Amino acid sequence: MGKHYGMMKRLIAGVLMFITAMGASATGQSGDMITINGEQWNLLGKPIDWDSVLYKSLLKVLPEERSINTANWDGYTAYWSIRNDRLYLDRIEVELYNKETRHSRKANITEADMHHVFGKYMKNGRIEASWFSMPELRAGKGRTVYYVHSGYCRNQEHEQILSIERGKIVKRQSYHNRVVVADGFSFDNINQEEIRRRFPLHTQNYPKLADVGRLIISISKVQLDSNGNLLDCNVTVTHRDMKGSIEGLAQEVKTLLKQIHPWKTLYINGEYVSTLYHQSITLPYVLALAKTQEKGHF
Repeated sequence: MGKHYGMMKRLIAGVLMFITAMGASATGQSGDMITINGEQWNLLGKPIDWDSVLYKSLLKVLPEERSINTANWDGYTAYWSIRNDRLYLDRIEVELYNKETRHSRKANITEADMHHVFGKYMKNGRIEASWFSMPELRAGKGRTVYYVHSGYCRNQEHEQILSIERGKIVKRQSYHNRVVVADGFSFDNINQEEIRRRFPLHTQNYPKLADVGRLIISISKVQLDSNGNLLDCNVTVTHRDMKGSIEGLAQEVKTLLKQIHPWKTLYINGEYVSTLYHQSITLPYVLALAKTQEKGHF
């Protein structure tokens, strides 16, 4: 019994450590900066990177001694502005590091280099981003309302969504984001014990799962109302040897999720959402542990 208990503990710990490591491998990115109506906003994206030719040309002229980190792998920050509903590139800044003095200083890449890389997009002495199109480019400022340590998965208190076609702003929407229900349920720091308590699934009704060690529950597109009630979500329940979802168990999970009240609720860009707004979550459901518990080994 002691040996089996130890194996189960190691299995659970290994699964949770794997999930934690996967999350840790993702890193929040710093993005660029943009001036809108005289105010500076964080641009949650890098329009230069969307054109592979421009991107490669820019990397060739960036100084080798620039600072690079996991939030800014290319070591540059572009500064943009909007004028007459057009997106313009104003300058590109790097941070130069002196190994001897161990000091850093910020500098713009030279005007000659800017002309070399972006010359074909120069109009009246300015660089117009006519290479760039994107249905939703976000800009934010103010306190952070929601954050995931991955890419640009974050929302600030004030946010604008820009729809851009060949450098022209064809639509612009402004939002005031906020936390609506702060003390509700979320999947932050959930452990295996909490998973089993929240989801007492009837796996015994599925004989084909007799030799399966664990299931994977995936939850996404969580929709809430203003009071923190779950309206709908997508759920799949599967294991590594099958394709598709075990629909009966998926429906059980969804039913149990709808019984949770309230959920931690955010108002993000006109919608009431959970902390799964930018992402889905995958939960391990260890069947071997459940079978051992049913036999009275714990």
